[in-house]
Amino acid sequence: MARPGSSRCRALSAVAVFGFFLAPIAPLPTPVDDGSLVFCLDHQTDLIRAAIALDRGTPAERPDQIRVGSQDLRVAEWRRSYPADFDRSCAALRAAGPADKVQTPADSTRPNPWFAPVTTLTATVVGALLTFLVTRSRDQVAQRRQEANELHSAVQAFESVVHRYAHGWLKEATDAPSAPQVIERTVDLQTKLRRVHLARPDWPEPTEVLARLDKEPLGRYLIDTEAWAALDPKRRVERGTRIFGSLANLTRDADHIAYRHDHPRHNKQPEQRPATPEIG
Repeated sequence: MARPGSSRCRALSAVAVFGFFLAPIAPLPTPVDDGSLVFCLDHQTDLIRAAIALDRGTPAERPDQIRVGSQDLRVAEWRRSYPADFDRSCAALRAAGPADKVQTPADSTRPNPWFAPVTTLTATVVGALLTFLVTRSRDQVAQRRQEANELHSAVQAFESVVHRYAHGWLKEATDAPSAPQVIERTVDLQTKLRRVHLARPDWPEPTEVLARLDKEPLGRYLIDTEAWAALDPKRRVERGTRIFGSLANLTRDADHIAYRHDHPRHNKQPEQRPATPEIG
């Protein structure tokens, strides 16, 4: 007579054997074919990147090695020691294609290859722009100074010739400047004032001084020889007094324009001149 437990044991054994044959069998790693092997060995850096992406290792100090545990292995050593990891990584690389690159965590820390050229170009452009601005500013200062000096010289020359011309009529001097000389100095002063006016179109002073140059008692009234000849000595002195007063005011204002043009941040008035020089 069979023991009660023996039938149960035989039944369990049968179920276990039957279950073994029905259970899915885990696939074994398939070795890569020769073509894939040649491809992977020819692209070892990409192979290592693929392995790192698949968590088969970590980046080593050299790009042609992979770190497994605490060892940095070359591809040949890694293939011998970890053939399954090698085959899986190679198959993944082969499936990705030869043109694809697998990015690893180490790649994200590498400098952008475009960064250095762009930085250099930006620095060059900024440097050139600063140089241009500094040079332009320096040239503008030099140009203003030259125009101011030329205007100041024209003012002095005009003042001298008008003063001597009027004194010539008052004293009936034979060495007094001629009317054409007065016209020449007047035209020169007008030219210098117009040049400043072009540089300072928002300044009303150059236009005002230009207008006064052509008004009585200056301008064509100054060189009207018939009018001078028709005056008696007393009235000539009166006319001379008006000329000298107008001349002093005009040259003072023109000098102030020259000063401001050379020193645009200063509005200091030049020293006042006597309005009526001594006539004797």
